[in-house]
Amino acid sequence: MTVVKRFLKVTFALGALAISSLSRWVVASPSFDAHSGPLSYAVLADHVATMPILYYLVVVRGRAVPWVTVLPIMMIGLLRARMILPGRQLDHLPGVELLAGAFEFAVLLSVGLRAVRVRQAYRRVGLRESTFVGAFTEAMRESFGSSLFTGVLISEVCTLYYALFSWRVDPQVPGDAIAVTSHRRPGWGGVLVAFAMIVIVESVAMHVLISLWSAKLAWTVTALSSYSLVWLLGDYRALVLRPTLLTSSALRLRIGMRWQTEIPLDEIRAVRPYEPSDARLPGFRRVTVMGAPLWTLDLRKPIVLEGPFGIRRTASCLGIAADQADFGDLIRARL
Repeated sequence: MTVVKRFLKVTFALGALAISSLSRWVVASPSFDAHSGPLSYAVLADHVATMPILYYLVVVRGRAVPWVTVLPIMMIGLLRARMILPGRQLDHLPGVELLAGAFEFAVLLSVGLRAVRVRQAYRRVGLRESTFVGAFTEAMRESFGSSLFTGVLISEVCTLYYALFSWRVDPQVPGDAIAVTSHRRPGWGGVLVAFAMIVIVESVAMHVLISLWSAKLAWTVTALSSYSLVWLLGDYRALVLRPTLLTSSALRLRIGMRWQTEIPLDEIRAVRPYEPSDARLPGFRRVTVMGAPLWTLDLRKPIVLEGPFGIRRTASCLGIAADQADFGDLIRARL
């Protein structure tokens, strides 16, 4: 299935490249000056109609890809047509303003409808999910599917939530579960403080330097640096509030918002101290906050790890680090 998806995406990319190349050739041809009006409309139509239709037929139709992803393709096509046409000719074509207005209306309508769906799904999911992150994640996937866009949006919103709104929240651990953390042993709190100091000093220096050329660019870089601090703080709070949970039937592996999966205990073949040679085992994945693992989990069959921004990785052997020294004994006692 992955090979098919890649083939379809490559097919669309080649088709879009062909459309763009043909449009550039038309604009550069001697006949364009004599028929600039009709040919400009043709270039515009190829980018805002033909290219999105190709995307829908190749990538969206009959597959688990939301149709709303056609709208960004239309926007990219409109921007590309503006780049290809000489001067500001696109702005002077009759009807282009109407097209832009219709596109903005379609985007706002789509966003509004999706927001209503997410809100309804969040209320429904909230009845069985006790945390904001769990309810929001499930509501987004129910509304948008498991696409790259959904994964990125979930990661960013949840990280902002942990950074700004989680300071009165305690880790929620079910009564029959054992919470296993992984951020204390490597001293991630101290590393976070060091990173923050470096980012602050670097941001001030870059702001002063870049402002000599452009004040807007300087403030843009400063805003991005500030967001990186917020992201680091959210990542740390997620590590604190989302520990790995060992229940009577499963190991719910959670490394903050970085990696997560649920492994039934009967799917764990063995848990043993980590050895450097384990990293060369087929299907090995290191899921630690920082540094080398302390434990190796051998699984009976491959599992799927969910990472940040919707990333998914398959693993049949996991390298884990836990703050609890008796982590291996805890699992063996429940196998």
